[in-house]
Amino acid sequence: MALSSCGNQGVKLSTFVRDVMLDGLTITSPGGTGVEVYGGGGVTVRGSRVSNPGGAGMRLGGGVRGLLVERNLIM
Repeated sequence: MALSSCGNQGVKLSTFVRDVMLDGLTITSPGGTGVEVYGGGGVTVRGSRVSNPGGAGMRLGGGVRGLLVERNLIM
């Protein structure tokens, strides 16, 4: 999946998400954060690319459990 110039966040997962895999995303020029994960559990962000973000490439936290982040590129 490719997202370009997509508002404040490219992808935002929040609070009640469970067992989500983001694999092979390409996010270009989000206005803010490329990928934000806040809360939830069992989330994987793998093999994705965030380029030219207006804010952080990835923002992870807020009590998320079971988070795996691997082989991503932020430029």
